[in-house]
Amino acid sequence: MSFPKKILNIPYFAENPWVKPIWGAFNDAEREGKIKERDPVFKEKAGNIAISLSTKLSFLSIINQRINKNRKDLYSVVKTRNFDDITKWKILLDIESLFFEMNSACELMEKFTDTIFEHIGKGQSAKDFIKNLIFQNGISKDWYPFMDSKRNHFMHQGAPYLRVILDNEPNYDLIITLKNIKVFNNPKEYFLLSEVTNLLKGFEETQEVLQRNIINILKK
Repeated sequence: MSFPKKILNIPYFAENPWVKPIWGAFNDAEREGKIKERDPVFKEKAGNIAISLSTKLSFLSIINQRINKNRKDLYSVVKTRNFDDITKWKILLDIESLFFEMNSACELMEKFTDTIFEHIGKGQSAKDFIKNLIFQNGISKDWYPFMDSKRNHFMHQGAPYLRVILDNEPNYDLIITLKNIKVFNNPKEYFLLSEVTNLLKGFEETQEVLQRNIINILKK
């Protein structure tokens, strides 16, 4: 296969700012002699992880915006029951994507933290460090198992399905089921869209506290 002769390079800037303040603190610590200088191997490894993580976090922001929009679109046709396939598939696709991209972002966040810790000689794994931060800061520890279990299900066992709760009409909620069920007597077979809000809250709180603590370590 021949190589392309003409390529249009598209300017690329990940929108999520989570990594940037950490790099700023890292640069300050390096300049002040608090940590060793970066070598080419570290620059390439940490840089690749950082841009991938920023991209995934930007994906999550867009997915969340789309879920909110597509949820409203779905609710707008509840009264008429005129559900078209595209309206259904869009929100299901975004919900499933949310679990996949959040799982990926968590893994990259852990790798990025491990890379920083290895460079500065902090003898603790990122996984243990993050677990301690969640406990110490009173963040719900349930968000990660919830995300992980749903991601594993959608990856290996089945697809998501959709139902609308009419109990408080017109204040609807969505039920996302793990099977195409019509009887709801087993909570393990479904979850509410409102639970996804709690998932995002736990993830965002963990992001914030992890960023703050990495910066504090670099400043010492």
